Amino acid sequence: MGKPIGTATNEQGEFTLNFPHEYINDSLHISSLGYKPYIDIVSEVIENSTKTFYLDTVNIPIQPIYVLSKGETAEQIVNKAIKNIKKNYPTRLYYLDAFYREISMRDDRYARLVEAAVSIQDFGYDTDLASSRLRVNEIRKSNDYLTHGRTSKMVRRLFGSSNLLLITYNYDFIRAMQNCSFGNFLCKENFNRFEFEIKECTYNESGLVYIIYVRDRPFDEKIKKIYNNLEGTLYIQAVDYAIIKLDYGMVASGNHYNPYFFQGKYLAYSSVNYKNFNGKYYPEFIRAIRPIASDVVIDKTDEVTGKQYTISTLLINNIATSRRGFNRIKNREREQPKVDLYEKKFPYNPVFWENYNILLLDPNLKSVIHDLEEEIPLEKQFKLNGK
Repeated sequence: MGKPIGTATNEQGEFTLNFPHEYINDSLHISSLGYKPYIDIVSEVIENSTKTFYLDTVNIPIQPIYVLSKGETAEQIVNKAIKNIKKNYPTRLYYLDAFYREISMRDDRYARLVEAAVSIQDFGYDTDLASSRLRVNEIRKSNDYLTHGRTSKMVRRLFGSSNLLLITYNYDFIRAMQNCSFGNFLCKENFNRFEFEIKECTYNESGLVYIIYVRDRPFDEKIKKIYNNLEGTLYIQAVDYAIIKLDYGMVASGNHYNPYFFQGKYLAYSSVNYKNFNGKYYPEFIRAIRPIASDVVIDKTDEVTGKQYTISTLLINNIATSRRGFNRIKNREREQPKVDLYEKKFPYNPVFWENYNILLLDPNLKSVIHDLEEEIPLEKQFKLNGK
């Protein structure tokens, strides 16, 4: 408990966590919004290789009365959260060890898997996002069953590929406040184009948490402009006005696009969770969903006949705030924005992956393995693609 290592559950609440021997007498802390935390000694927990943990729900009073008694509107709460970002989030050099996964889909079938062990060196939330450095330490990848059409190939030749690892890290809207060009609702210049509404409240171990819905104003009367239909949800702690979670998406415009986008609604969607370590909040889990837009096929009736998109996940396993606790990332080692991670030449190291903390696949996604292993076992694919 209070240590910088951790993991996150899948959609079914399942997780794996490998404990360094030095933490054997420390405590395991499991928490979730709306539930009382579970705390136990690590040595007691690891007696069984598999264990089920039960969290008790928190008795929540009638939140609207509590919120109104403080006299704060949703907009005022978000404003206070923005003003407290420099206080709540690190402004000094820090390092992260992370597990990264890309799952790409072609129509309703899984078509590509990439997993990597990643190191991140960041200079703080008040610095330019481009100054952060990400390095891939290990990688394994399946065969590529995506369809790369003529448009996609032409885009790659002219502009290079996209590095979804970097894009996923950039989906941290708090960290990306230095770049306000994509409608970041936490930026001062964008703030007035959004509407905020307190949907409900919940509790965690720190107390009351506001759940605030944010969306683009449908029409700006002053400049006669319809915005990009960005909407999301902010989870803000009342005790320190820290944003501990945010979900947001870009709503697709045009009915003929709906079958193509995620959940039939979003052009792009992401979710970010934050973890408190030594009084500062660091990213703990980032998930981003993006269409592979250059490969969309639309027929003469303007109907979508093919769709491909990627679900990318970044799970933070360890946080270090001392330079002695981390090997600094050299400039030549850092990931480049125009290089697809799948195209990296990297040897496959099966021994490493046996003891590495990864995010378990959702049991509902068993078809990931089934689809990818239709021709050849996944482990063999890792070996062949790691040469």
